[in-house]
Amino acid sequence: MSDVTSLLTTANRKELSQLLGKVNLHLLYKATVHGFDDDAFHAKCDKQGPTITVGYNKSGFIFGGYRGTDFGDCSDQVDNKTFLFRIPSEGKVPVYAVKKDAVTLWSNRQALSHFGYSLLHLLKSRETYGQYSFLNKSESNFLAVNDKLLIECEAYRVEELKTPWRHLTWTTGKRQEQINFIESYKPYMSSVSKARVLLIGPIGAGKSSFINSVNSIFRGHVTSRVLAGSGPTSTTTMFKAASPINADTADYIKSPTVGGRIHCVVYVINAGKVTECSTDIKNEIRAIRSQINKLEVPQVVLLTKVDEECPLIAKDLENVYHSDHIEKKVSAVGQQLGIPISCIIPMKNYWSDHELHYATDILILSALVQILRYADDYFENLHNLPSNI
Repeated sequence: MSDVTSLLTTANRKELSQLLGKVNLHLLYKATVHGFDDDAFHAKCDKQGPTITVGYNKSGFIFGGYRGTDFGDCSDQVDNKTFLFRIPSEGKVPVYAVKKDAVTLWSNRQALSHFGYSLLHLLKSRETYGQYSFLNKSESNFLAVNDKLLIECEAYRVEELKTPWRHLTWTTGKRQEQINFIESYKPYMSSVSKARVLLIGPIGAGKSSFINSVNSIFRGHVTSRVLAGSGPTSTTTMFKAASPINADTADYIKSPTVGGRIHCVVYVINAGKVTECSTDIKNEIRAIRSQINKLEVPQVVLLTKVDEECPLIAKDLENVYHSDHIEKKVSAVGQQLGIPISCIIPMKNYWSDHELHYATDILILSALVQILRYADDYFENLHNLPSNI
């Protein structure tokens, strides 16, 4: 259902995920949408594997528990991995472990989140109860049990994320390292003052947005200096409407210096349009690649709008290299265009955002760093030609 949205903030979800390693929390059940009803809960949550159940009371407290086994199992169980938690308004999420080998999970279908006597959510009466007999230590303020009224209850499937298929460090330190590299960048050939990059792709794929995004990072706020979009005023549309450039075009340079050439070509492709890409466009890109290959110019693909294509990434951009869906998209582009997988970079531009975000910055900057490195490959190859030795 499109209207089922989590009450947990992105920061809340990330904190809970980190308690269990690298996992994704997939919302299964929301009481105000599916009903404060035992049968509705079990219809959504039984046989879903490990889950986290979260309760919200009128006083604003958020609390719940993790169970590593299915809802719907018919026997009382010992689960030493079970823990309870409370999400504070600030600071780290406190975790409360249950006593070793205590029966922490019950089979009673009317008390849904059974964690021994320590926490029970009763949906039909919209109440929550907590005692502390199965906790390792008594915490009188654990759930703020004086307020027993449940105003919301959510259940999430805990999905373990596989090892990322490409590694990227997601820290502010990495962001600054990338910025320092770009700001201090000098081409491999001392006779060239800067690397020249050509962006190619369909209207609306994100070429202008990529330029704006890079500019935004170095300006410190979201900018829109280059006209972006798919309308008649976009940079691509206006350029395409002009006369094609050929040898007779005014100011055409027939024998450019090394510094005047293109040093890296970047194809920009919308991740959501990979399978819909027409044969004509694919053939056109292949024809361009064929000509550029003759010039031995490095080529890169930016696979844009990955956050729109994959819900896992929309929740947290740092999941981009954990996404099987995007990995398959990258492989499909590589096969269709004959480009090595290592040269295809998933991308999220600043498009609808008003504020910068460190994870988006890191993804954009990592792409730009790779582009500059590939440009240096071009310079190094030229430098090592027999005529330059």
